[in-house]
Amino acid sequence: MVFIQGHPSAIRVLAEHVLQEGRPIPMKAVFTTGETIYDDDRVLIEKAFECDVLDSYGMGERAAEAQECAEHAGYHEVSEDCVIEMQPAGNGLYEIVGTSLLNFAMPFIRYRTGDLVQPTTSAQCKCRRGLPIRFTRVIGRVDDSLIFAGRTVLPVTVRMFMKPLLVPGENYRVIQEDETVVKVELTGSVSALRAARIREEFRAFVPEQVVIEVEHVDDLIGSNNKVRNVVNRLRLQERVTNLH
Repeated sequence: MVFIQGHPSAIRVLAEHVLQEGRPIPMKAVFTTGETIYDDDRVLIEKAFECDVLDSYGMGERAAEAQECAEHAGYHEVSEDCVIEMQPAGNGLYEIVGTSLLNFAMPFIRYRTGDLVQPTTSAQCKCRRGLPIRFTRVIGRVDDSLIFAGRTVLPVTVRMFMKPLLVPGENYRVIQEDETVVKVELTGSVSALRAARIREEFRAFVPEQVVIEVEHVDDLIGSNNKVRNVVNRLRLQERVTNLH
């Protein structure tokens, strides 16, 4: 195996196991996608696989696509596939507006992604590939894992379980308050029967002793106009502590 590609939260779990064994596995590169990567996750993954982590931004419809190179100066627009425009969104952030050059069956023209980024001060890169740098950091798609004693539940697992439980147009957020409580918030109506079904489904990965609370909320949009679908407040506290 030469490369690894996947969600950074999943690759981090693999990297932790590698480092616990004390035997790093050299790779040429690790490509992360689908979630915003934390700085400490990047350091841990690079240590486990002794190579660069190259993050990417994109979507299945290919309306916008960008990729880091080994210079880590920002995200290069994949100009063969798309055109990225930057719409001011306030507070020094910009929304990505993408036009696909590949999808002829269902064209995406100036599609507003809702994803916010920090702009670059220079479109040029030392790598000399010629693809312009559009932004330096992606704000959004930041989901946590649920952490229980001896068990880690990745955000992609939570999404897979939640998807068939949602009604059209509904959104959700799963919050791990502490080691004993997980809260499921839904923008749709929540009956006693529906809450019971959600609790039953969550028992596939949430320990029996953990209380699962299910409730309706009017809105889930955060300050950056993004919904964080999985939030671990224990891990947030850990990250804040590590910053001091």
